[in-house]
Amino acid sequence: MGKQVPFTYSNHTILLEIPNTTSINEHAYRILDQWQLPVFVFPKLQEALRLFFNEQIQIAADETTQSAVEPIINGQVEIQTILDQWFKLVQECKTYIHHQERPSDEQIFSNAFQNVLGTNYEILLQLEYVYQSEIEDMLKQRDKQLQELDAKFEQNF
Repeated sequence: MGKQVPFTYSNHTILLEIPNTTSINEHAYRILDQWQLPVFVFPKLQEALRLFFNEQIQIAADETTQSAVEPIINGQVEIQTILDQWFKLVQECKTYIHHQERPSDEQIFSNAFQNVLGTNYEILLQLEYVYQSEIEDMLKQRDKQLQELDAKFEQNF
C-alpha cells in the first residue's frame, strides 16, 4: 500500500493514495461529484490532478530510490550480489520485452570478465542505466496504450 497525500483544489482537500491505479478521469469525476463542483472546472481539475500525481509519484520514486541506495552507500550490501541481480533482471526484462533469446556468449564473457576484474560503482551505474532505459520504454508503451484506451472510452461516451 502507498501513502495518503492531501490534494487541494480550490478550497477543498482530499486524501489520495500514492501510487494509485485509478485513472485521472475517474478521480476527477469522483471529486466533481463529492465536492459538487460545476462541470466546467473538469479540464482544470484534470490538469491539477495530473500535475499532483506526477509530482507525488516523483517524490515517492525518489524516496524509494534513496531507501534502496542507502544500504549500498553505508556498505551494508555487497555490490557483487547487486550486480548479479541487476544483470539477471536486465536480461529477463530484455527477453520479456523484445522476445530475445538468452544472452550471447560474448555478453556472458563480458559480464564475467568485468566481475573478475573487480566491481566498482561505474558498472553498477551502467547496469542501472540500462535497466532504467528498458523500464522507461515499457512505461512509455503502457502510457501510449492507456491514452489510446482513454480516447476510445471518451469517443464511446
